[in-house]
Amino acid sequence: MLTIGPSVKVYLARGTTDLRKSFDALAGAVRETLDQDPLSGHLFVFLGRRRHLVKILYWDGSGFWLLAKRLARGTFAWPEPGDERRAVELRHDELGALLGGVDLGRTTWRPWWRQPSGALPSRHPRQGSPADRFRAFVSGSRHIRRTSHAATVSRTGGVRACSVASRVHGPWAP
Repeated sequence: MLTIGPSVKVYLARGTTDLRKSFDALAGAVRETLDQDPLSGHLFVFLGRRRHLVKILYWDGSGFWLLAKRLARGTFAWPEPGDERRAVELRHDELGALLGGVDLGRTTWRPWWRQPSGALPSRHPRQGSPADRFRAFVSGSRHIRRTSHAATVSRTGGVRACSVASRVHGPWAP
């Protein structure tokens, strides 16, 4: 299964590309045309000459994925950079909108704050560490059952399991 993480960037090749190319030729186009490393784990998106076919090249660490979408009718509205850049960098949601038929040149995005790409996510003050969240959850639980490797916690009919390194202690232990 193809899983794309938040650190993966999406690069659209400027203009159209001969999509008779396959894995190796598109990887060469990434190196030469986009000045990127095809083994970086980012998505590289190419548009066919008739603008109804898109191919996406992706390296998952063990091999290339080549995904393709061909429209039965219509064409893709391909964004063009205003300067001399060789590629357009998109977010995942913008790629989904583009592949879903949205013309990104005619849309406006609401002014939301977005975390800069490549930045580490900050912890929300209420989140705490996983151990803190577990302790808070257990302290509000109705009962706990101890096993050799895991503590199973029940709270109002819900069951959660998590691995604990030490024995469970407290007045609620059996």
